[in-house]
Amino acid sequence: MESIPVFFLLTPLIAGIIVSFINIVTKNDRIQKIITVIGLVLPFYFLFTVYQKINIQTISYDVGGWLKPYGITMVIDKLSFVLLSITAILGLLTYIYSLKYVRKERGKFYFFFLLLLTGLNGIFLSGDIFNLYIFFDLTIICSFILITFGEDRSSYKGSIKYLILGTLASLFFLLAIGFIYAETGLLSLEYLQDSISLIPLQAQIIIFTLLLAAIGIKSAIIPFHTWLVDAHSTAPIPISALLSGIIVKAGVYLFLRINQFSFAIPHIKEVILFLGAITAVGGVFNALVQWDIKKITASHTISQIGIIFIGLGTVSTIGMTGGISHLVNHAFFKALLFLCAGAVIYKTGTKDIREHKIGLSMPITLFLYIVGILSISGITPFNGSISKLLIEKSVDHYPFIYVMLIVTSIGTVASFSKLIYYSFLKNQEKKFDTIKKSEAPIVFLIPMTALAFLCLFIGVFPHFWLDTFILPASSSISSVNFITVSFGQPFTILKEWSIFACGMVLLFFIIRISSIIDTMREKLSKITINQSIVFMIITLIIVSLIFGEFHTIF
Repeated sequence: MESIPVFFLLTPLIAGIIVSFINIVTKNDRIQKIITVIGLVLPFYFLFTVYQKINIQTISYDVGGWLKPYGITMVIDKLSFVLLSITAILGLLTYIYSLKYVRKERGKFYFFFLLLLTGLNGIFLSGDIFNLYIFFDLTIICSFILITFGEDRSSYKGSIKYLILGTLASLFFLLAIGFIYAETGLLSLEYLQDSISLIPLQAQIIIFTLLLAAIGIKSAIIPFHTWLVDAHSTAPIPISALLSGIIVKAGVYLFLRINQFSFAIPHIKEVILFLGAITAVGGVFNALVQWDIKKITASHTISQIGIIFIGLGTVSTIGMTGGISHLVNHAFFKALLFLCAGAVIYKTGTKDIREHKIGLSMPITLFLYIVGILSISGITPFNGSISKLLIEKSVDHYPFIYVMLIVTSIGTVASFSKLIYYSFLKNQEKKFDTIKKSEAPIVFLIPMTALAFLCLFIGVFPHFWLDTFILPASSSISSVNFITVSFGQPFTILKEWSIFACGMVLLFFIIRISSIIDTMREKLSKITINQSIVFMIITLIIVSLIFGEFHTIF
């Protein structure tokens, strides 16, 4: 049982190596698929095996027999269990989807797909910050390669942008690790929890600023976000779903772990809340000016990450629970939205929502799309309503942040209503009836339906979900034991539908000013990668100066 963390790494890794070997020797697609399925299904057995034990104690395995704090340790606690579960679920579902979607060089695709899952599992299992960095790098490299499997040349541009900024994130992360080791002589996450607060404050500011840069780029916090829309919108749909559903969460996970370090820097909470609010609103604004179905969906990843950081930034019981809950909920409804977008693109051959004109010829896809949209909009009884309510309650004493959350929710409703209006409801094109009078392929509908079911199940049974998974995960990084919140109250439902109505009003306004929106989009598209890096550096300088100034004042 103690060695089971290693199997989460070895299973997809060995499966990937075997698939690669078969691809080189025989290129037998059937055998490659079988091996890939084995590599994706076995982690569910491991999860079932460890579930009962982690409710009693954390599972820890010292690789090679070298003990903490100097050895390599693999750890499964309640938080990492939840992230490993999401990785397994999304890995299997996006693989099923890829059977029909990915058509070129499948052997290579399966290899890097499995290697990517190995890297993700490694991040969530690492008991020391250096090995977390190693797996952090592995996910960047694999994601870069998988993005290039997109069907047009723009995927190469998106992948290069991702690689450049991902490498920059790795550099910041490595520099932070260097400072941590120089000051403490430790790399173990467990031992660092009690050591960081003892080092000089100026060193803490440098370390936290560097880590914030790495987290900001990986999670796409504004202004570190500029890679995300290009990468997510040009990757193959299964990879877009993984990128948005779990890969960007690697940065959130890193934040959760370093949040345990007890930095003694004044007003970290306020900085995180402000960045989260700007990210939430900024992502929605970018979605509102897009016509590309994947760019609309990708922009909302930025926005939802902002909402997650608002919850985590409060460092309160209800906020941390809401943030972790939204991390999980977002993984499901955003993967669903990307897979639905892929089904639409597959049938119409275009990403421009103004050219879809599907009408009601894909009723199942439309229904599943609406489930995803109601989930991300936070409408009862879908999963997004649970975590959004928790996060909103956590910022009761921050009126500015609360208003930003409401604005974000209104913009979310408006942008996805725009998508439904143009793609499905507006002016069905008669000449395309022969193409569109059929549903998405069954291998698309299976994972889409599974994700829609999860969105509804979590929303209908919120206390079961919170008590069984989210609160235990929160207890791994804080003293969270219970929360008292009532879901589905009349006032809450009235507020949700009032927000929905405001979103529809905003949609009407957007339709009327579509030419102005085109101008805004063109201006945003002209921001270069060099300008993005300059904005990032300026932000880091300002943040470090703010921390330093607060230090002199307080």
